[in-house]
Amino acid sequence: MSITIDEVLDLLSFAGTERANGNANHGPMAAEALFTLDRSESVLPWVEKYKSGLIDAPEATNPISQSDWREFLGDRSRLGRSSNLRNPRYFPQIR
Repeated sequence: MSITIDEVLDLLSFAGTERANGNANHGPMAAEALFTLDRSESVLPWVEKYKSGLIDAPEATNPISQSDWREFLGDRSRLGRSSNLRNPRYFPQIR
């Protein structure tokens, strides 16, 4: 079966940025790399296995509308809750 990169991205679109084990979700990039390396026959089996470790993306709790997005630029209160975002060792520009 032949599959396109767009179809693969659709298969992975339910997932958030992290895997269930806390690692980053690099699925879309890895799938694209397989296509680039001319290994398209390997993409679908790999994605099917990889999906088992993914978790659903969180629901938006306070979405920004298209009409007022500019007022939220630079609003650090809307950043995620990661403690690293407040650690100047990792992000010295955020205080």
